[in-house]
Amino acid sequence: VDGDDDLRAKLRGLLLGLLATLADDHEAQGYCRDLLDHGTTDPELLSAATLAVAASGTDADFDRFVEGFRTAATPQDMLRCLYALAEFPEQRHVERAVEFAFSGEVKTQNAPFLIHRCIANRAHGNVAWQMLRRRWTEANERFPSNTIVRMIDPVKLLNTDNVSADVQAFFSEHPIPQGATTLDQVLERQRVNVAVRAREHDVLGLVAEGLQNKQIADRLYLSVRTVETHVARLLQRTGCADRSELAAHLEAPTA
Repeated sequence: VDGDDDLRAKLRGLLLGLLATLADDHEAQGYCRDLLDHGTTDPELLSAATLAVAASGTDADFDRFVEGFRTAATPQDMLRCLYALAEFPEQRHVERAVEFAFSGEVKTQNAPFLIHRCIANRAHGNVAWQMLRRRWTEANERFPSNTIVRMIDPVKLLNTDNVSADVQAFFSEHPIPQGATTLDQVLERQRVNVAVRAREHDVLGLVAEGLQNKQIADRLYLSVRTVETHVARLLQRTGCADRSELAAHLEAPTA
């Protein structure tokens, strides 16, 4: 909007992105597709629309962004389309994005950051990690050395016990000398995230039993504020509206 300052423009883009992705608002998603189809001069809206379309994207959308990357008129548009490939919802899309990073079409200074975003994919980050793990030697040979530790930074988000054990064991045998301190910090953060996930699982179990925050705090030797934080995160992560729905979510059978 003409006359808006940068902060207001960023806020508009942020709100649109949240509506279309976290809120799964179909009207916002349709508006994002319209923005991509018809164009906009607002870079914040364009960025939000790109990520929103990718987050619920199809094979045709993936192909569209690959073509957008190849035919982009500016470096900004090229990177916008490239990094959107990591946001797609299906495993096959993440696999295609990682393969594309190794294809030779992507500049070596950009490819590690596409892989970075694939590992950060909430649904399929471990898929991207396993692909990178298998091609670790190739990645180190092809990509700039100063990008390697930045490429793997999102492994700290892989917070299940088995995946964490795999990551920790891998880097005990494959150090990154040029980023040793940063790698240590990433691995420590992963261990913390695993511990937090385990604690949240304990909290979730007690919520399902019908305990209130004070009772949970007493049972787990935590502060009430810490329990409130865990419950809030669980509600956000699961999309549940309240504690009863959260308990039902835990009890629901898995497919």
